[in-house]
This record gives sequence, structure tokens and C-alpha cells, in this order.
Amino acid sequence: EAMLKKKQHPKSQRLYMKKRDQIVKLQHKTGETVSAKVVQNDSKAGYLAELPNGDWKWFPPDEWKEVK
Repeated sequence: EAMLKKKQHPKSQRLYMKKRDQIVKLQHKTGETVSAKVVQNDSKAGYLAELPNGDWKWFPPDEWKEVK
């Protein structure tokens, strides 16, 4: 019964995914960071984003996390 209750984060700490055309800064689990323009976002698949060189790439959330 206790396991069903999830802790609610305060709104100030909740991270919303960036929307199309916003710039997102992502850090790989290796420490590499990239800034890219969001093409599409998905809570499970992560970000499809356009890199500065024009290439599009998926950034899955199990490998990449959003940083400030």
C-alpha cells in the first residue's frame, strides 16, 4: 500500500521538457555536453534535436540528461 504512493515534487523542481525550436542543453552519461535545437520531444524516447551542424539526432533519456 505504501509503495503505491509516489512522492510529489514541488512545482518549482519539476522539469518540463523543452518544446520545438527551443535550445536544450544535454549531458551524456560520459560527461559530454551538447546544445541542440528541439525538433520533437517524447517523455519515453527523449529528444530529437538538431545539432549546430544541421544533423538531427535522438537523445534517449537513459543516456542523456538535461542540464542548465
